[in-house]
Amino acid sequence: MNKTTALEDLSYIKKIISDSKKTALDNGFGFIIWGILISIALLFNYYAIVTELHGWTFYIWIAAVGIGWLITFYDNSKHKKKRVPSTYAGKILGSVWMSLGVVMTIIGFGATTLGALKGVYITSFISLQIGIGFIVTGTVYSNKVMMFLGLAWWLGALVIMGWPGVHVLLFMAFMMIF
Repeated sequence: MNKTTALEDLSYIKKIISDSKKTALDNGFGFIIWGILISIALLFNYYAIVTELHGWTFYIWIAAVGIGWLITFYDNSKHKKKRVPSTYAGKILGSVWMSLGVVMTIIGFGATTLGALKGVYITSFISLQIGIGFIVTGTVYSNKVMMFLGLAWWLGALVIMGWPGVHVLLFMAFMMIF
Protein backbone atom coordinates (compact mmCIF):
# COMPACT_ATOMS: atom_id res chain seq x y z
CA MET A 1 0.00 0.00 0.00
CA ASN A 2 1.47 3.33 -0.99
CA LYS A 3 1.33 6.56 1.00
CA THR A 4 -1.37 8.17 -1.18
CA THR A 5 -3.73 5.19 -0.85
CA ALA A 6 -3.21 5.08 2.93
CA LEU A 7 -4.00 8.80 3.23
CA GLU A 8 -7.12 8.40 1.08
CA ASP A 9 -8.27 5.46 3.23
CA LEU A 10 -7.72 7.44 6.43
CA SER A 11 -9.58 10.41 4.96
CA TYR A 12 -12.49 8.15 4.00
CA ILE A 13 -12.64 6.61 7.51
CA LYS A 14 -12.56 10.09 9.06
CA LYS A 15 -15.46 11.16 6.80
CA ILE A 16 -17.52 8.10 7.82
CA ILE A 17 -16.97 8.83 11.51
CA SER A 18 -17.85 12.50 11.03
CA ASP A 19 -21.01 11.64 9.07
CA SER A 20 -21.99 9.08 11.71
CA LYS A 21 -21.72 11.66 14.46
CA LYS A 22 -23.85 14.14 12.51
CA THR A 23 -26.60 11.69 11.57
CA ALA A 24 -26.63 9.88 14.91
CA LEU A 25 -27.96 13.00 16.60
CA ASP A 26 -31.33 12.52 18.24
CA ASN A 27 -33.98 15.11 19.01
CA GLY A 28 -34.05 13.98 22.65
CA PHE A 29 -37.79 13.19 22.61
CA GLY A 30 -37.26 9.78 24.22
CA PHE A 31 -35.06 11.20 26.97
CA ILE A 32 -37.62 13.89 27.74
CA ILE A 33 -40.58 11.49 27.83
CA TRP A 34 -38.79 8.95 30.01
CA GLY A 35 -37.52 11.72 32.29
CA ILE A 36 -41.02 13.12 32.78
CA LEU A 37 -42.64 9.71 33.30
CA ILE A 38 -40.04 8.50 35.78
CA SER A 39 -39.99 11.82 37.67
CA ILE A 40 -43.78 11.67 38.05
CA ALA A 41 -43.58 8.03 39.16
CA LEU A 42 -40.85 8.86 41.70
CA LEU A 43 -42.93 11.71 43.15
CA PHE A 44 -46.10 9.57 43.31
CA ASN A 45 -44.07 6.73 44.83
CA TYR A 46 -42.72 9.09 47.48
CA TYR A 47 -46.22 10.39 48.22
CA ALA A 48 -47.64 6.85 48.42
CA ILE A 49 -44.98 5.79 50.92
CA VAL A 50 -45.29 8.91 53.07
CA THR A 51 -49.09 8.65 53.17
CA GLU A 52 -48.89 4.86 53.66
CA LEU A 53 -50.62 3.98 50.41
CA HIS A 54 -48.02 1.27 49.79
CA GLY A 55 -50.27 -0.86 47.59
CA TRP A 56 -50.19 1.77 44.86
CA THR A 57 -46.44 1.92 44.29
CA PHE A 58 -46.28 -1.18 42.09
CA TYR A 59 -49.11 0.08 39.87
CA ILE A 60 -47.52 3.50 39.58
CA TRP A 61 -44.35 1.91 38.24
CA ILE A 62 -46.17 -0.51 35.93
CA ALA A 63 -48.04 2.44 34.41
CA ALA A 64 -44.98 4.72 34.06
CA VAL A 65 -42.67 2.08 32.60
CA GLY A 66 -45.40 0.57 30.41
CA ILE A 67 -46.32 3.96 28.96
CA GLY A 68 -42.63 4.75 28.46
CA TRP A 69 -42.00 1.56 26.50
CA LEU A 70 -45.18 2.01 24.43
CA ILE A 71 -44.20 5.57 23.50
CA THR A 72 -40.65 4.46 22.72
CA PHE A 73 -41.80 1.67 20.40
CA TYR A 74 -44.43 3.90 18.76
CA ASP A 75 -41.96 6.76 18.26
CA ASN A 76 -39.32 4.42 16.81
CA SER A 77 -41.77 2.82 14.39
CA LYS A 78 -43.29 6.19 13.40
CA HIS A 79 -39.93 7.77 12.61
CA LYS A 80 -38.29 4.70 11.11
CA LYS A 81 -39.46 5.58 7.59
CA LYS A 82 -38.43 9.26 7.91
CA ARG A 83 -34.95 8.69 9.35
CA VAL A 84 -31.79 8.94 7.38
CA PRO A 85 -30.12 5.58 6.88
CA SER A 86 -28.80 4.18 10.14
CA THR A 87 -25.19 4.90 10.86
CA TYR A 88 -22.84 2.79 12.86
CA ALA A 89 -22.74 5.41 15.65
CA GLY A 90 -26.53 5.64 15.65
CA LYS A 91 -26.85 1.86 15.89
CA ILE A 92 -24.39 1.78 18.79
CA LEU A 93 -26.19 4.51 20.73
CA GLY A 94 -29.59 2.99 20.04
CA SER A 95 -28.50 -0.43 21.23
CA VAL A 96 -26.72 0.98 24.30
CA TRP A 97 -29.76 2.96 25.48
CA MET A 98 -32.21 0.16 24.60
CA SER A 99 -30.05 -2.34 26.50
CA LEU A 100 -29.80 -0.01 29.48
CA GLY A 101 -33.58 0.45 29.40
CA VAL A 102 -34.11 -3.31 29.47
CA VAL A 103 -31.60 -3.72 32.31
CA MET A 104 -33.24 -0.90 34.30
CA THR A 105 -36.65 -2.53 33.81
CA ILE A 106 -35.28 -5.89 34.97
CA ILE A 107 -33.62 -4.28 38.00
CA GLY A 108 -36.76 -2.31 38.87
CA PHE A 109 -39.22 -5.16 38.61
CA GLY A 110 -37.30 -8.44 38.53
CA ALA A 111 -34.62 -7.83 41.15
CA THR A 112 -37.10 -6.49 43.71
CA THR A 113 -39.83 -9.04 43.03
CA LEU A 114 -37.37 -11.91 43.31
CA GLY A 115 -35.80 -10.42 46.45
CA ALA A 116 -32.37 -9.95 44.88
CA LEU A 117 -32.38 -6.21 45.61
CA LYS A 118 -34.08 -4.13 48.29
CA GLY A 119 -36.30 -1.42 46.86
CA VAL A 120 -34.39 1.32 48.63
CA TYR A 121 -31.32 0.61 46.48
CA ILE A 122 -33.00 0.54 43.08
CA THR A 123 -32.42 4.23 42.40
CA SER A 124 -28.67 3.93 42.98
CA PHE A 125 -28.36 1.05 40.52
CA ILE A 126 -30.51 2.89 37.98
CA SER A 127 -28.31 5.99 38.39
CA LEU A 128 -25.23 3.91 37.62
CA GLN A 129 -26.90 2.62 34.43
CA ILE A 130 -27.90 6.11 33.29
CA GLY A 131 -24.33 7.28 33.91
CA ILE A 132 -23.06 4.60 31.54
CA GLY A 133 -25.48 5.79 28.86
CA PHE A 134 -24.34 9.40 29.16
CA ILE A 135 -20.64 8.47 29.12
CA VAL A 136 -21.06 6.38 25.96
CA THR A 137 -23.22 9.05 24.30
CA GLY A 138 -20.73 11.77 25.24
CA THR A 139 -17.89 9.69 23.83
CA VAL A 140 -19.65 9.11 20.51
CA TYR A 141 -20.61 12.79 20.18
CA SER A 142 -17.25 13.99 21.57
CA ASN A 143 -19.35 16.02 23.99
CA LYS A 144 -17.72 16.75 27.33
CA VAL A 145 -21.01 18.01 28.86
CA MET A 146 -22.65 14.62 28.24
CA MET A 147 -19.63 12.89 29.75
CA PHE A 148 -19.80 15.22 32.77
CA LEU A 149 -23.49 14.33 33.16
CA GLY A 150 -22.51 10.66 33.24
CA LEU A 151 -20.07 11.37 36.05
CA ALA A 152 -22.78 13.38 37.85
CA TRP A 153 -25.13 10.38 37.66
CA TRP A 154 -22.43 8.18 39.19
CA LEU A 155 -21.84 10.70 41.95
CA GLY A 156 -25.61 10.81 42.53
CA ALA A 157 -25.59 7.01 42.83
CA LEU A 158 -22.97 7.25 45.58
CA VAL A 159 -25.05 9.86 47.42
CA ILE A 160 -28.12 7.62 47.19
CA MET A 161 -26.18 4.57 48.43
CA GLY A 162 -25.00 6.55 51.43
CA TRP A 163 -28.45 7.96 52.14
CA PRO A 164 -30.90 5.05 51.82
CA GLY A 165 -34.51 5.80 52.65
CA VAL A 166 -37.69 7.23 51.23
CA HIS A 167 -36.09 10.61 50.48
CA VAL A 168 -33.88 9.12 47.75
CA LEU A 169 -37.02 9.12 45.61
CA LEU A 170 -37.10 12.91 45.77
CA PHE A 171 -33.36 13.13 45.11
CA MET A 172 -33.69 10.84 42.09
CA ALA A 173 -36.65 12.89 40.75
CA PHE A 174 -34.48 15.99 41.11
CA MET A 175 -31.66 14.28 39.19
CA MET A 176 -34.07 13.18 36.44
CA ILE A 177 -35.36 16.74 35.97
CA PHE A 178 -31.94 18.35 35.89
